[in-house]
Amino acid sequence: MPRGRTERFRHIKPFGIDAVAAAAGDAGDVLRMENLDTDIAPPAAAIAATRDAVGRANSWLPFTGLVPLRAAVAERLERQTGRAYDPLAEVVITGGATPGLLSALLATVDHGDEVIVTDPCYAGFIGRIRLAGARPVFAPLAAVDGRWRLDPERLAAAVTARTRALLLMSPSMPSGHVLDDAEWAAVAGACERADAWLLYDAGMDEVLFDGIAPRHPAALEPLAGARSRSAASPRTTA
Repeated sequence: MPRGRTERFRHIKPFGIDAVAAAAGDAGDVLRMENLDTDIAPPAAAIAATRDAVGRANSWLPFTGLVPLRAAVAERLERQTGRAYDPLAEVVITGGATPGLLSALLATVDHGDEVIVTDPCYAGFIGRIRLAGARPVFAPLAAVDGRWRLDPERLAAAVTARTRALLLMSPSMPSGHVLDDAEWAAVAGACERADAWLLYDAGMDEVLFDGIAPRHPAALEPLAGARSRSAASPRTTA
């Protein structure tokens, strides 16, 4: 029987998506949505830059990312939020979004803490919360007028004395839920009451339709004063 910190592995379940993916096999006419497959080619500039870098880059350092890349991320965040970020003190490049998310959880939550997520949410969030030794707490989404909505009262009810962080994504996987300004205000209130971190995965934040404008939480007034208690993961850029 697992003991101590290894006890957390007992509560981590497999996705089950592998069995579904195996059924599709290598069929060329199947888009693997669990891989975020698309039939749209990468930008030509990205392809050219990748080819140009092959054979030239051969270093593990710096672990926090190249300074020009961190500066580019800071500039992008300033465009998104209207707030300046120090690329050397406030931006770190990771080997992908979910490794960065696990690092953020390991840095902010302890064994026995609680992390609020929506229900449904990306299953990878749940596993990483448990890997960090914390417990996921679910704030259910409800279908209202054909859209997913976060109930502020149920979010408030999810906050306890053990709440250490809220982990959110907008648009969310797998629901596509997009937080509106009222919901972000409720999130800000929950963070303030619990003195909790806001961990935001912005990997899909500009994949929006129906005329919905992107909303980065750091740009919204209810969360402006909570910047010292928040961390954002723009996935491919930070």
